[in-house]
Amino acid sequence: MAALTYSATTYSAFMLIGLAGFTYAGGVGALGFELIYLSGLVLVAFFGPRFWIVGKQYNYITPTEMLGDRYQSKSLEFIAAIASVIFLIPYSAVQLVGIGILMEGLSGGAIPFMAGLVIAVIFAVSWAWTGGMRAVAWTDSLQALVMITVATVSVILIVYRGFGGFGEMFTALETRYPEWLSVPGPGFFNFNAFVGLSVPWFFFSLSNPQVSQRLFIPKSIAQLRIMVIGFLVFGFIYTLISIIWGFSARLLLPELEVADQATPHFAGLESSSGGHFPDCHAGITAAAISTVNSIVLTLSSMVSRDIFKRFNLNSRRNYTYVGTATPSDS
Repeated sequence: MAALTYSATTYSAFMLIGLAGFTYAGGVGALGFELIYLSGLVLVAFFGPRFWIVGKQYNYITPTEMLGDRYQSKSLEFIAAIASVIFLIPYSAVQLVGIGILMEGLSGGAIPFMAGLVIAVIFAVSWAWTGGMRAVAWTDSLQALVMITVATVSVILIVYRGFGGFGEMFTALETRYPEWLSVPGPGFFNFNAFVGLSVPWFFFSLSNPQVSQRLFIPKSIAQLRIMVIGFLVFGFIYTLISIIWGFSARLLLPELEVADQATPHFAGLESSSGGHFPDCHAGITAAAISTVNSIVLTLSSMVSRDIFKRFNLNSRRNYTYVGTATPSDS
């Protein structure tokens, strides 16, 4: 469950819409960009056990609590929480926009863009409100299974129905779009663009509190390792699926003006979906909502514990952090 909630929280509508769109526009550079994130798990391998140890020792709920205790500064805790709110609200909005774009594209405009946003908000807030981390973890786990199953089945159907197999697909790509299989590609991923996107992506696992908050929840260091390994396997498979999805869209829908429209248009093609586009919609919607409800949960805990308590003289706890905890201390 820890691996599934970690995966669902991290991987959002960005993958099958944004990363597929990056592949559609920029070719194999999108794969390198996403693998930079997976390589960033080295940070989790180093800092994850330390997060877990002090989290258990001091009963932390949010990463900004840990930051404030470590430097014995309520002001730092408050500022870090405010910064998280400022930057995560737009990130949440992107997930909702992804659902709206997908629903509108698959339905040919019959389902309004705003309808998808409203539905996603209702589900995300309801799950976070009803059961907190436990409810979000369970729904994340279910949605992660939906995401990976639907994406795997869909990409196999796409490749075999559209091209006759993976070999045939890459042969067609090499013949028609060889620059999409080379570095730096057709021009989207120049050096500055690649570095500008990849550097913050490398630090995502620690810098985004809805992700680093998951480092507090395993019941042991052994379970933490299983969580990270499970996420690595999930992420690698989901990355390959998104890249192949983008390449397939480039071959079947070569004239799109907006790359992010590749998935909504592509999933509706009879040759690719074979009547399975509602399943594609369910998988991508699950990816987006699982990220949104995790962000809602994290932001609400940060607002209540790290922002509002800043103005409360009777804080729920004193700052007693005395240094770096060790496994024997915990």
